[in-house]
Amino acid sequence: MIQIHQLCLRIFILWILLVINTIFIRAQWNSFLINYNKELYGRGAQTWDIQSYDESRTYFANNNGLVQFNGYEWAVFPLENRAEARSVCISLSGERIYVGGESEFGYFEPDPANGEITFHRLSDPFIEEYQLYGGYWGVYEVDNLVYFVSDKFIAKYLEGRFVAIPSEHKIDCSTLVNGVLYTGTSQGLRMVIGNSLLPVPGTESLDGKNIRALAPYKEGFLIATAVDGLFYYQNHQLESYCSKEDDFLVHNELFSLAVSGSRIAIGSIYKGLLLYDEDTGSSRFFNEYNGLQNNTVLSVSFDKLNDLWVGLDDGITYIPLNESFTNLYTYPYSRGAGYAVLLRNETLYLGTNRGLFYTSFPVDFGSEPKEFQLIPGTIGQVWNLKQIGNDIFCLHDKGLYVVSEDNRITHLPEIRGALNANPDRNNPDRVWIGCYDGLALVEKKEGKWSFRKKVEDLEEWMKNMVMDSKGVVWVRIINYGFYRFTIDPDECRVIEREVYTIPDGSLDNLCLYEVGNDLLFLGGHKCWRWDEEKKVLEPYPIWNEYFIPEWTYKVVKEYNGNVYALSTEGVQIAFFDETGKYDKTVQYPIRNNQIGLIPYYESLDILDDTLIVIPNEKGFALLNTTEMPVTSSQPFFINKVYLTYPQDTLLFADNYKNRERVYEIPYKQNALRFEFGVRSYTQDEYTRYRFRLYPDTVWSAFTPAHTKEYSNLNEGRYQFEAEALYIDGRIENIVFPFIILPPWYRTTFAYVVYMTLLFTLFWATYRWGELRKGKKNQALLAAKDKELKVKEEQFKEIKIRQEQKITELKNEKLEQELKYKSQEMANLSINLSRKNEILQDIKQELYK
Repeated sequence: MIQIHQLCLRIFILWILLVINTIFIRAQWNSFLINYNKELYGRGAQTWDIQSYDESRTYFANNNGLVQFNGYEWAVFPLENRAEARSVCISLSGERIYVGGESEFGYFEPDPANGEITFHRLSDPFIEEYQLYGGYWGVYEVDNLVYFVSDKFIAKYLEGRFVAIPSEHKIDCSTLVNGVLYTGTSQGLRMVIGNSLLPVPGTESLDGKNIRALAPYKEGFLIATAVDGLFYYQNHQLESYCSKEDDFLVHNELFSLAVSGSRIAIGSIYKGLLLYDEDTGSSRFFNEYNGLQNNTVLSVSFDKLNDLWVGLDDGITYIPLNESFTNLYTYPYSRGAGYAVLLRNETLYLGTNRGLFYTSFPVDFGSEPKEFQLIPGTIGQVWNLKQIGNDIFCLHDKGLYVVSEDNRITHLPEIRGALNANPDRNNPDRVWIGCYDGLALVEKKEGKWSFRKKVEDLEEWMKNMVMDSKGVVWVRIINYGFYRFTIDPDECRVIEREVYTIPDGSLDNLCLYEVGNDLLFLGGHKCWRWDEEKKVLEPYPIWNEYFIPEWTYKVVKEYNGNVYALSTEGVQIAFFDETGKYDKTVQYPIRNNQIGLIPYYESLDILDDTLIVIPNEKGFALLNTTEMPVTSSQPFFINKVYLTYPQDTLLFADNYKNRERVYEIPYKQNALRFEFGVRSYTQDEYTRYRFRLYPDTVWSAFTPAHTKEYSNLNEGRYQFEAEALYIDGRIENIVFPFIILPPWYRTTFAYVVYMTLLFTLFWATYRWGELRKGKKNQALLAAKDKELKVKEEQFKEIKIRQEQKITELKNEKLEQELKYKSQEMANLSINLSRKNEILQDIKQELYK
């Protein structure tokens, strides 16, 4: 008995969970579609295949060639013959992107020099050998083996060699399942075994059916036929795949198919896209009714984030399936800009600039546009909606409309322009209406609301007013502060009037709100609370502790003990437990290119603990808080670096195969431009950047600009550094090191040449000195030789003269001697003569 009771309890719990899950699913509205026009990627209209490399790079086989979107910019890489690209395959092992085109196939790979993706053609030898031309509509890689699938054959490529596998019938589609290639032909399914195409066992019933797409699913694969619906094949068993959307499958001509987990995306020629979740049984339609660019879906693919890319006959659309925000309607099926929303019982009321509409809730969407009923007599601007008891007060440009439970209206013409409604806390049958020109009192008598009286001496614009528990009216004064009125409710007159200003705060779009027992004054990034005892404003502590101070807040509300805040950047919720203790704060960033808040009329309407509606310029957005917000990493990166002098030259391009490298830049090209940003398929605009060029240590101010140029850089080592400030306060940085080479006259080679020349000069100078010295010595020697010769000549002359003189002297001497001798001879002769005379004398004497 106990086991039966437990079983019943489990069944009941499961049933409750299923009901809750179904409600949450049905409460989900249309996803925000991001349409990318063909003008962004070279006007290539048709996109035939889509593959994602990682969380931020997706590649498309387009009429213009291979198209890349890296979350920052679009780029087109044409094939060699400039023909259309029909298929694409990401090779993670070989780090290549294989592409099949018209009579051409090959692969793209980054250029090692600058990172730009270039095409390498593989088809030339294959086509020359087999003469097989046509479109290659499928490319697959398994174990280094690559298949290029054409209309009538398959090119099997392995280690530089080709094998052609012919097909007897036209191949319309193909897929790879567990390493086996399957093809859909005009005469059923075929599979590649060795080098042959053989019929797939158990699929004979598909013969003659127009098979348009194949996709792996669970242990087998799904088969999409043009007009015969879906089939599932597994273990030689073929069965029809049935769902509640079989009518869509057989009446809109299916063309494309993609699977991710339990989600099945089915593209059609006539009615857009069907997204079916097998686990929940839910269906979602994406077509021209809810923002798709056109209804012909040629390709569809889930990316690494499990979001959806759709290749159309004209354009590409991105569907972020995991976002917390969805929208109610889109142009041209709009019901106007949203200003207020209110849920009464199971009816959702929508106040727009066109009037008051209603529809059932949860809103059930199908393949046709959702109809919204206009309440007759309410055409015009609706400012606000307020439920008083069982009645709805429609605050309208034409006054006050009271909407009963059967949607009948009562107009109170005495009120000119109603802006808001505040129930009298001391009398439930009285409501104070803020008007264009003051404050009016309406009351309920005998079940009907009627105008009683307008407050005397009060002519202010009552767009933003709060009536507290003591009956005191607070009204904002634009660009100044606020009024505080004490009203006599019976006499409808002002007893006391006070004026206050906001201390140290922004007055831009100052708003007043009542949160719990606190009266709050919200202005930009700051929030104050009124202290009734001190009669002063003080900072609201919850704000400073739990909310992001950089966000610009517009609305703050309290619901079931939690605090909800709306800003231009997103929605924040501060959760508190039953005891009032703070639990956590959750942020739901808003993409402002999808949800544009109406300035000075921002609104946040809470339907229940999990569903929040945000009226906006394009209608109404729904925030489902049942799950934590899914945020992509949005990595910060450098997209391209250009040398800008004397003309733009690509130095570096981001690619899927980036390698760390320090670029060396010639001095004559010492001007650079950096392009950087955040990878984001949703193209968020709230990220701010700052940068510097190290060794400079001073950062720039944070700015939305994501390009920076530098010029006339001196030679040396540099490091470009940039930081991204995300919407949630996170900061991420990147660096790009590079070297500016010195000019040719300051290079190492130049210095070697200089040293060589200097050495040569020194050597030449030395040699010249030596030569000069030698020449001088030679000259000196010559001079000395000459001098010696002169001296020798002189010496010779002197010698000759001396010899002559000697000779003369000798001659003189001889003459002297001769003279002497002659004299001596004469003397001797004289002597002899004398002697002779003497002797004669003697002789004579003797004789005598």
